[in-house]
Amino acid sequence: MSRARRALVRLAQQPWAAPARRVRRRVLERRMPLLSVVVPVHDAEPFLERCVDSLVAQAARLELVIVDDGSRDASLELARSLARRHPRVVVVAQEHQGVGAARNAGVARATGDYLAFCDADDTVTPGGYDRLVAALERSGSDLAVGGALLQFRGQFSQPDFVRRSNAQRRLGVSVEEVPELLGNTVVGARVFRRSAWDRDGLRFTSDDERSDVALVVASLLGSASVDVLPAPVYRWHAREDNRSLHQRDLADPERVAERVASLRTAGLLLAERPPSMGETYFSELLHSTVPDLVRAAVCRDTDYWSALSSELARLLDSIPPSALRRVPVADRITAWLCAHDELATTEAYLEYVVDNQRGLPFSVVSGHPSIALPFLDDLADAPPGLTEVAEVDLAFRTRLVRLAWAGDGLLRVGGVAFREYLDDRFGPRTIELHLVDDAGRVVRVPTTSSEEVRANQWAARPNEDHTSAGFTADIELDRLSPGTWRVEVHLEVAGRASSKGFDSRTGIGSAGLLEPQTGPTGTSVPVWREHEGLRLRVGTVQPPPARGDRRDEGPLVESVDVHDGRLWLRGTADRSFEVRLAGPRAVTEDASAVVTDGRFEVGIDLLVDEWGVGATASLPANVYKVMVSSPGSPRPLQVARSLWRELPSPVDAEHWTVAPQVSGDGDLSVRIVPVEYLESRTAYVRRALRDELYQESRTRPLLDVVLFETFAGKGTGDNPGALCAELARRDLGLDLVFAAVDHSTVPPDGARTVIRYSAEWFELLGRARYLVVNASLPYFFRKREGQLYFQTWHGTPLKRIAHDRPHLDFFNWHHRRQLLLARDGWDFLLSQSEACGRFLSSAFRYSGPLMELGYPRNDILALPEGDAVRRRVRAHFGIPDDARVVLYAPTWRDNNRVGRVFNKVLYLDPLEVVARVPNAFVLVRGHYNSVGAAEDRSVSDRVVDVTRYPDIADLYLAADVLVTDYSSVFFDFAITDKPMVFLAPDLREYRDDNRGFYLDYHDTVPGPVCLTTAEVVEAVLAPDTYGETREAFRRRFTPHDDGGAAARVVDAILASHPLPGGRASAG
Repeated sequence: MSRARRALVRLAQQPWAAPARRVRRRVLERRMPLLSVVVPVHDAEPFLERCVDSLVAQAARLELVIVDDGSRDASLELARSLARRHPRVVVVAQEHQGVGAARNAGVARATGDYLAFCDADDTVTPGGYDRLVAALERSGSDLAVGGALLQFRGQFSQPDFVRRSNAQRRLGVSVEEVPELLGNTVVGARVFRRSAWDRDGLRFTSDDERSDVALVVASLLGSASVDVLPAPVYRWHAREDNRSLHQRDLADPERVAERVASLRTAGLLLAERPPSMGETYFSELLHSTVPDLVRAAVCRDTDYWSALSSELARLLDSIPPSALRRVPVADRITAWLCAHDELATTEAYLEYVVDNQRGLPFSVVSGHPSIALPFLDDLADAPPGLTEVAEVDLAFRTRLVRLAWAGDGLLRVGGVAFREYLDDRFGPRTIELHLVDDAGRVVRVPTTSSEEVRANQWAARPNEDHTSAGFTADIELDRLSPGTWRVEVHLEVAGRASSKGFDSRTGIGSAGLLEPQTGPTGTSVPVWREHEGLRLRVGTVQPPPARGDRRDEGPLVESVDVHDGRLWLRGTADRSFEVRLAGPRAVTEDASAVVTDGRFEVGIDLLVDEWGVGATASLPANVYKVMVSSPGSPRPLQVARSLWRELPSPVDAEHWTVAPQVSGDGDLSVRIVPVEYLESRTAYVRRALRDELYQESRTRPLLDVVLFETFAGKGTGDNPGALCAELARRDLGLDLVFAAVDHSTVPPDGARTVIRYSAEWFELLGRARYLVVNASLPYFFRKREGQLYFQTWHGTPLKRIAHDRPHLDFFNWHHRRQLLLARDGWDFLLSQSEACGRFLSSAFRYSGPLMELGYPRNDILALPEGDAVRRRVRAHFGIPDDARVVLYAPTWRDNNRVGRVFNKVLYLDPLEVVARVPNAFVLVRGHYNSVGAAEDRSVSDRVVDVTRYPDIADLYLAADVLVTDYSSVFFDFAITDKPMVFLAPDLREYRDDNRGFYLDYHDTVPGPVCLTTAEVVEAVLAPDTYGETREAFRRRFTPHDDGGAAARVVDAILASHPLPGGRASAG
């Protein structure tokens, strides 16, 4: 910037220039086109403000038209309040006429140059509509379509149909050029030019809430040109009350029939267009829309199924066979089964698909993969080709694994390339690298096949072996002219040839180093760009700045090894230092490095007694940063480039597989997992263990083994832990084994652990004489003759569970079917009380034998030994005897998750508690479903995350007061007769929309109900007046928890299933 320009900028920034800046901004805004966004609202009060906030945050000159469609809640009042707050908001109110009529009313009121539609329970991404408007301004097109994100289990992801329709940025194209747009019917991801809307007479029909499909197709066909943007612009939210427009389609028979009929009607608009467009439209909708409807149909009554089946049959009759062949095979089968009224087969098939994702079993028929499942093979009238894998299923996948200079001007590339379903059964594959420059010239580089042992781990395909998909290629730079060369992978397999760049890379190893090399012709450097892959810049003039090797910041690691229970790091250093491993859920003690003659060696313990229980265990499976302790804050330990170039290079030793990883800045971290993961964690191996080893084990003699499982291997306590301890005390010669997700869990004395899904675990699942669990075993387990399957469950439920839960959706349906299969194998169900047995029997539709003997896990709470446990636990956490310990143990929330991991519920502010309650400590115990969530260890030395602590009963004893919400913990904590406080700010939502309760909340809980942390503090400080309430509560809900439950339960088990050989079993 010139000096004159900088001076002008400084002048413009002076306070006295503010009025001029405002005038200039208003002038610029008037020059901007006006975007009118129509928001139809019906009973959306909880979501409307979130929606409006996302819209007013757009930079575009905006007019927001909220149309209240006869809401019965406070949506209209909220809309008017938002209009007073935001001048750009206009509110229209009408009697309830449906979403189509509401949108039309909004269009009639809108005055903008452009139109968009956003449902009140959805949101627009930051700058989303701005990008669409900018594209239309630049191209002059009639319509712009952006990407969309769909919420599933708390996580937003891009559906497959959006990936196809919005794969590339393309401005000013016709729908014939991008026919996949016909399958993207998300209205909210579009901006329409108003003049084109009026020209084509577009309008939503008021008698059909799903007229958006026909309108989407009509708008695409009427547009002279269309803009396509890959970036997500729209977030499609799921509602907990299942009342979004999409979710309502999945509940009402009339609505689902209208939905499918509208798909067929919209397809008629394509009659005059090339046949390929109709094929694309129908094949996309059979993938993107129909499967959701069929999954909903198996959850509903027969009227819903019949309505969908008959309408879907008419739809399939109108689709040419060529379009059906293009549909992904799993979706094609789903649609055909429903259309032919095969309800039982549909249920079995959908259940199998959920349990066996990422590819179905197949056989090779006439050189082509075809799905092979018994219940499909038995269909008498299935047409030829129904189970044939579609071309779209044969996804071409590539990954860059290694990248390093092998000599002067010689770049060695290692990777993986394969097509899904086309594995080693289809013969050898041919792989080349094609280097393409800007002029389109191609240099072909041969590759050498190399076995990539972790290819199957990345592929995650249970029925395909892609071990031989690895390759290595040497690129000679003297074959390349100066410039930028795109690296593509060319694969030939099963008569198919494909070329594409690398989809992804193992960026934590040598493929992330991207090291330059300088030669006679200049500097060359590999470059990685997301969505573009690998490129080579050959002969650039200036080398890029060096990365890593920040020697002025500390030592450099040259090797990583594991032995004697320690992680050993060696390298160069000029002074002594201390180092630790810091993970999201655990941190090691500092280890001192020994430095001699400029070289160091340091060993970090991988076995720790994290909880002071007197037994060492491994660190939890996780990625750990390697941190150098230093004054101020720790800093990452750096790797030497010599090690970086060798990665990935995992170390398999003793109990662990340790994989060194390097960030782009050269910082070292290590991924530590059980060594058993290597043999069992790939989907391909696990499927083989399940289908072969487990089935074979079920035919072999039973072993005198008790296989325990607590919370699917996440712990070793609860009722199974107490029963294990009782069996160990009796010393009956049984092998007591706990299934565990990793080696960080500590089993009771006398027991050992086996890693879940390891080969030994599969064998014991088939051969253990006794199985004792507190949740569900995997879906494929079937009890064999002679086995005892004992279900202890894990608490008296307040919230409704299993079959008693409201809002049945497909995944609830699937869970219930799995529970019914498991229930049929239970020999006994343990109950804490009469009420507990009644609730559990209802939830599981269980009519078998109940053991109403109390909960073994609570024995310690009623025994004198509990005092010693209290002292030990408090001493371990550094809690003085006179401190006030608050245990915060809320339950989980179905809607508070990211993917598979549920977030911890933290309505209580622990810092406020320790600040206001004298000498207070807070122990935070997340639900077992949130064990995988990160732990915050930096908030205060008086706040401790104890989510992974082995046995919550120890924490009950250490605590002085419990704060909870709807968790079953309060039934157990009542045995201690210590005060309880109930923090339930989301009571109405949780009770009415999420779960529902077996008992009236306020009439049941034996303590005050609070809405805020401040109220909790007041309750903790107030005198305890609930003693009599707790006594009555115990008589009703814990009558058998007297310290002897474990002995009674073991006696009952061994009486019903005696030990072989008549061994003594009395307690």
